[in-house]
Amino acid sequence: MKGNKFFILIVMLLWIMINILPGYSAENYRRITITASLIVFDPEGTQETIVAWLTENRGYFLIKSDTLLTARVQVEKVRDFTHLLEALGVDIEKISETSEDIREELITLSSGIKSREEILEKNLKLFNRADVEDTLGIEQELVLLLNEIEGLKGRLNKLNVDRKYAYIEISFTFKKSALPQNVPSSFAWINTLDLYQFKQEGFSNEN
Repeated sequence: MKGNKFFILIVMLLWIMINILPGYSAENYRRITITASLIVFDPEGTQETIVAWLTENRGYFLIKSDTLLTARVQVEKVRDFTHLLEALGVDIEKISETSEDIREELITLSSGIKSREEILEKNLKLFNRADVEDTLGIEQELVLLLNEIEGLKGRLNKLNVDRKYAYIEISFTFKKSALPQNVPSSFAWINTLDLYQFKQEGFSNEN
């Protein structure tokens, strides 16, 4: 009986930590950036493989050129994406991950939007009761507030994208296939021949 009570207590504590305490929120409040440099034989083919993976996993690319690919990957798919890079069979010259807490910035932007919307609502009421002389001044302030609110909302939307989708930047360096200069023959007597001299003598005999 005591064991059951202890188990229930543990479950309740875990639920509180996950659902109530902000430090243990299941929501992601971090901006994740992955930077990688790949040395590849076929940049175009490698990029096509990456773009196909992004499409299948609800990601998308932003920029795609011969030497650069930038993309967005769902935060929960970041580990799968890095495993994809490792499985491509390319030389990974560099790969790094940075993570930045954006919770404070989100709170600041949300508060800024709320306070400006409250001021906007008050000014709209004043505008409806204002005489002709006051109308122009209130109208200018309304336009300024609307512009500020739209700007803050744009930044807030960007942050919400950042916390849901990691930013990926991959640079590509083309690696040419090097042909061996000397390939030894399985016939030992061929390896003793001076092929350049043999070719020159052949030309001389023809002339």
